[in-house]
Amino acid sequence: MKIGALLRPLWLAFLLAAPLHAEVRLLASGEIPASARDARGETLGGIGSAAAYDPRTGDLLFMPDRGAGDGSLPFAPRFHRLRIERHGERLTARLLATTLFWDERGRPFTGLSPDQNLRPTHGEQACLDPEALAVAPDGSLYVGDEYRPALLHFRRDGRLLRILPLPAWYVPRDARGRPAYAAGATIASGRTENQGIEALGLLPDGNHAIVILQSGLAQDGGHAAGLSRVLVLDLTTGQPIAEYAYRITRPRGTTFADLSVNDLAVLDENTLLVLERDGRGRNGDPSAPTARTKAVYRVDLRGATNLLTFSDHRLPPRGLRPVKKNRVLNLPDLVRQLKLPRSGLAAKWEGLALLPSPEPGTHRVLLTADNDFLSPRLHINGRTIPFPRARDAVPTQLFEVQFSP
Repeated sequence: MKIGALLRPLWLAFLLAAPLHAEVRLLASGEIPASARDARGETLGGIGSAAAYDPRTGDLLFMPDRGAGDGSLPFAPRFHRLRIERHGERLTARLLATTLFWDERGRPFTGLSPDQNLRPTHGEQACLDPEALAVAPDGSLYVGDEYRPALLHFRRDGRLLRILPLPAWYVPRDARGRPAYAAGATIASGRTENQGIEALGLLPDGNHAIVILQSGLAQDGGHAAGLSRVLVLDLTTGQPIAEYAYRITRPRGTTFADLSVNDLAVLDENTLLVLERDGRGRNGDPSAPTARTKAVYRVDLRGATNLLTFSDHRLPPRGLRPVKKNRVLNLPDLVRQLKLPRSGLAAKWEGLALLPSPEPGTHRVLLTADNDFLSPRLHINGRTIPFPRARDAVPTQLFEVQFSP
């Protein structure tokens, strides 16, 4: 299925990629219409929720999360393989494949929210809210599941190989220590609802994964704390080998409750690129506030306090050294410098993929926005479903950016 003909520049005025300053260049942009469909004939929306470059094929893998309606509409989680090409300042895309995720019994996962507390299941189906994606050296996939939370290891055909749970202090639990997976459950410790794994990457050795939660654990203050955690896992044993505190940057005029971590890319064993954003921007409501921060930070793990040295797995009251970070770019600032309206930016920038860079000493990334399936009519499971929330049909937006270290 070709969607390149439907892909168009984000704004007709976006003619280009002159350097915004010496270190950052916006190379190209594009968008996929909200009405586009995948290889199964269903609404393609949401694919900017996670993005990963596949060095074996040169293609990009994109992944929507649990589907439209925040886990209230039936949806089979999946990933897509697309060929993204740059023609001058314009990005074009061609959809090559759509692959569903299957559990160990050969049944498709469901994106519906868990309906009971003891297990992340809805009826007899295993629930999956895939929010983060990484390609292993052998081509298999690691997916960050927000429901459990856990890393799920899949074959390339979408079949589950194994589940690597996050440590016990990440599991959502109520005040009595019981699992609390059901939607609306009161969570006293562990990941808070809809604030689990959002960022995932593999270290260069291919044997370790690094994840960052969207926001704080409940015992750390939750979403409003402005403090998340970075976890490094040994993929052979499934055991954590390091854990660090990550302070979310709060720009003036924002609150931590409106900010989150949404993806990462690995530069080397100590250095990451991390995408943070606010909740402002196009969100299906024509009166939505204009985007303020969709920023990429360079993060250095060296010298940060390893939280695994504390037996109670809580943040120490003093003497904590979080990871170091410096801002590389902020999309709304780039748009403003090009004299384009920030009001054109989507709200949910959630994909960050590191691309090969043909120029020595530079990095090149693809940034993607999750359009949250914001199309007035959804096509799911052979049905056409009105989506009243989508009064503004939001496309999937893409930016290709190059910058110097």
